[in-house]
Amino acid sequence: MNATIFIIYAIAFFGILIAIGIATKKWAAEATDFLVSGREIGLSVSISGILAISFAGTSLALIPSFAISHGFFGALMWSGIMSVGFAAYGLIYSGPVRRCGALTLPEWMEARYDRKTRTITSLGTILGLCGIMANNIASFAASLSVYAGIPTWVSIAICFIVMIIFTYASGMWAVNATNFFQMIIGLVALPLFAILVFSKFGGINFLNTNWPVASSWITAGFTGNKLPILSFKYPSILTFLFLNGVFLIWGSNYYWLRIVSVRTERLSRQSFVISAIIKTFVIYLPLIFIGLFAAASNTTAFAPVGDLAPVAAYGFMLMYLAAAVASFMLVASMAASLSTASTALMGATSSASRDLYQRNFKPNATAEEMLVSNRIIMVVIACITWLLCYFPGGPTYLFAFANSWMGPPSILLFLGFFWKRFSATAAFWSVVSGMVIMSVSTVLDLLGIFNLGEYMHVGVAGLFSTLAIALILSLTTKPKYYGESDWNIDPELGEREDIKLKEIELTVLRIIREGLTDMVEVSDYLGLDASESTGIMERLDRGGYIKRKALSGADFYSFEITKKGLSVLPKLTETEAKLAEYNLTPLYLEYLNELKKSHSNGLQFLRSKEINGLRIVAINSVLVRAEYVDQKGLFRGEYYVTEKGESAIEKFKDYL
Repeated sequence: MNATIFIIYAIAFFGILIAIGIATKKWAAEATDFLVSGREIGLSVSISGILAISFAGTSLALIPSFAISHGFFGALMWSGIMSVGFAAYGLIYSGPVRRCGALTLPEWMEARYDRKTRTITSLGTILGLCGIMANNIASFAASLSVYAGIPTWVSIAICFIVMIIFTYASGMWAVNATNFFQMIIGLVALPLFAILVFSKFGGINFLNTNWPVASSWITAGFTGNKLPILSFKYPSILTFLFLNGVFLIWGSNYYWLRIVSVRTERLSRQSFVISAIIKTFVIYLPLIFIGLFAAASNTTAFAPVGDLAPVAAYGFMLMYLAAAVASFMLVASMAASLSTASTALMGATSSASRDLYQRNFKPNATAEEMLVSNRIIMVVIACITWLLCYFPGGPTYLFAFANSWMGPPSILLFLGFFWKRFSATAAFWSVVSGMVIMSVSTVLDLLGIFNLGEYMHVGVAGLFSTLAIALILSLTTKPKYYGESDWNIDPELGEREDIKLKEIELTVLRIIREGLTDMVEVSDYLGLDASESTGIMERLDRGGYIKRKALSGADFYSFEITKKGLSVLPKLTETEAKLAEYNLTPLYLEYLNELKKSHSNGLQFLRSKEINGLRIVAINSVLVRAEYVDQKGLFRGEYYVTEKGESAIEKFKDYL
């Protein structure tokens, strides 16, 4: 009966996901739509996407498991550290990530360091994200097999097939749309599940009375285990800090995609902080109590006392609910698993496509050609990931294994944004050393030759190696020009090189004069890889044609044109000069006039000028910053003219 009801719910759910994927297919007109949703995601959808990742098979399996094995405090540390990591990532990185112009984390690696660093980090990123994807599917399969008696391999196969179908259609648009739908389910299901469990067993008094060991359920697991604090072995608070709080989030390409697909860096920052608060109370706390009640009500069921793996606690507790309610909860957990897995799939696909395939084999591929390639690469990665679902040690160790591969990139991310002295040589060899140590350690462990885990987690070893090499080589090798001690950010106060400008560099100076002053706007407008636009900006900077706002952080990617830069450009006409005083150009003014009529009129005008895709986003970014234009819309953004924009149209109506 239980399996029948669940199958009915699951078929309906799968049908909705596939329908969403097909409905959003028309939004993915080119590769950037497929990978980053055209940078159009609003606040509510961004929050739902981040929450949907948190309400995932990993959380459903591991948080109750840690509550059983290490008590309330242990599970709270696992989840709480992750929440802090999310908020910190949004606050620290939304500005520089959104502004640097790179669509993927490895793409930024080449822009900041070099091409070989991009290649090696993309390989690690893909492996880590495939591990996260496999972990979420395998975690859900553990709960499903206990509840419905369905073989694990069957549930894994179904999840992969459905995920491939709806993601193949429209990529990140399908992921964002389905995340929004799945999160609505999750925000209802988890609190309801916890309330029903509390109601059935009698609340906190039940835990106090039935916890099977003398130690409190707050500080110890059901066998008396307490979570170590400073141990380098997994699990401990220290390893949680590294793996959950830093590696998983800071070194992950799919959280990078979450930032670059949002409309503005302010909305990105807000979405990470708000989601961190919501997930702590609406997702993590209910899961902790579900695990605690599972252990208190079944003191001999879970390993090492019984035969049932603690990661199956969520599915086990569903058996106490009515069949219809329990099946809804299980479908909710399926939604969570598919949500996170599909986001990880897009993160791995974007890196494999843009950082490996396009960069090395098809550098001149059109947007339409890359859209086809993206879909093929996505299917290949999904099939390979299928095998990782059977990783030795199950979801707990698969999750830790996947996180560890994101450790070296997370270190390079922080040092690259905030330490100008950090060199390309140091970046490459530090990430290689970290990955080699982790690879060798993992192989030796799987072959039964040597288990590093008896002394420290493999991710910690990778961290130490990466940091040590990074610090030593950065102090002994040559950094980029702006990392030299004698470099002055102001061209008038420091020496500059005699650089003869190329045509593309003159074009960049022109669009900076027109208001496209952030690296992301330059890259989007010209359709350049971030490594290409970075090379152009560095030459202009060394030649004194532009000035950076800062030498680190987000303002490193914001520029202003200098007197020398203006001197090499054609002089503005009287009309252009007058409009420039108000951050306008004749094109911007005409566009505002058309946009005032309607969003579609505005887009049609730009497309008539052969301005499409992210070029439209770049122009609107300038006008949003000038407060002439704003954006609304739940899924796809819709631009409209503000009062200030209407005043500008009226002021310059004679110029139209």
